[in-house]
Amino acid sequence: MPHRGTSYVNNAMLAMPPRQSNENFLEAYEVVLILDDREKFGFGDGTEYVLDYIVERKNLLDLDDSITDNRYKDQKLRLKRCGLRKVIYLVEGDPKSPHVSEKAKTACFTTEILDGFDILRTSGYAETERQYVYLTSSIIEYCNTNFSNLANTSHDGDTRAQEEMLQKKSKKVNAGASRNIFKLVWAEG
Repeated sequence: MPHRGTSYVNNAMLAMPPRQSNENFLEAYEVVLILDDREKFGFGDGTEYVLDYIVERKNLLDLDDSITDNRYKDQKLRLKRCGLRKVIYLVEGDPKSPHVSEKAKTACFTTEILDGFDILRTSGYAETERQYVYLTSSIIEYCNTNFSNLANTSHDGDTRAQEEMLQKKSKKVNAGASRNIFKLVWAEG
């Protein structure tokens, strides 16, 4: 389970959205957890920023199937390349169940040790929902605490370049484009 207040990934601070002078994070931003349930969703008005977090949820039986049909490797590769620094692999289910293969158990270990993802284990969907609430609250707490200190940092330390990029790319992404981006990054097969 990730530690509360974790603020560094590979000795680097996580990126923050832009900050205006004396702005408070909770007054300027609303953190929204977006769950991919493969149904249509829309965005509200305003500019959206993606924080440095992503969670891939797998139940153990689906993990086993994805290893068998090679989706597992593709999904891990996409997660590594997505550009987000805090990758959490949430594994749902009882690893002691007789229906869970050794390869699924080994995959959890290698995903954490070799791929560097944080592994979060839950017993089932109800606990997963509680973990989503906890993770969202922890992210909000982290951002609120560190917003004034970290908002002017970027991955490469070039704040001005980051601001210029955000200004150039501040156009809203419509729902169709969002779905196409999602498919490009996460499409199976």
